Amino acid sequence: MRLMKKLSTKAEQKKREKRNNLIIGIVMIFVLTLSVLGIVVNSFNSKGEGEQGGIDSYKGITFVDQGVYWNASIGGYSFLFATNPANLSNSNFKETGNFSDIRSYFGKPLYISSDVPYLESMIKYNFGKFAQRIQSACYKEEGCPENVPIKTCADNLIIVEESNSSEISQIDNCVFIRGASEDLPFLVDKYTLKVLGVDN
Repeated sequence: MRLMKKLSTKAEQKKREKRNNLIIGIVMIFVLTLSVLGIVVNSFNSKGEGEQGGIDSYKGITFVDQGVYWNASIGGYSFLFATNPANLSNSNFKETGNFSDIRSYFGKPLYISSDVPYLESMIKYNFGKFAQRIQSACYKEEGCPENVPIKTCADNLIIVEESNSSEISQIDNCVFIRGASEDLPFLVDKYTLKVLGVDN
């Protein structure tokens, strides 16, 4: 009798294990199917130009849309850009002066005067790979906070400011990036590409 009970208990256990394994298998297949479908749908959504995850190119450089910014690898370094590279061919701005290339920033302090924090952060990220250090500064004494140094064109200084006309100019070691607030991201991107030798 006990032997029969043991045999029936073992048979029931095997049956339960088989049933549990079958349920786990079905759940795993369901999860894997959903994952594959998600990847396929995401790949279709990411192919649109200018959509997050999209890929575009400009002068042979591949730009990847990261949602908030575009990322590109130039000369083995990663750089961030605020605008879609398709818009970078727009030349509706003025350029004046002889622009230095990226070597002028190697191992030297770089100062930035900007009222646009995210553009200042982008410049710091892009130029920080080369400069000795990067620091916020003022170009004019008027309205300059006490703890911020005032710098002149004897220093490497990038000034980003709002203006009625869009222009990028260089006077001595000062680079002026001026334009309407909506144009400034494009102008900062153009200057970055100019310094890197992509736009000459």
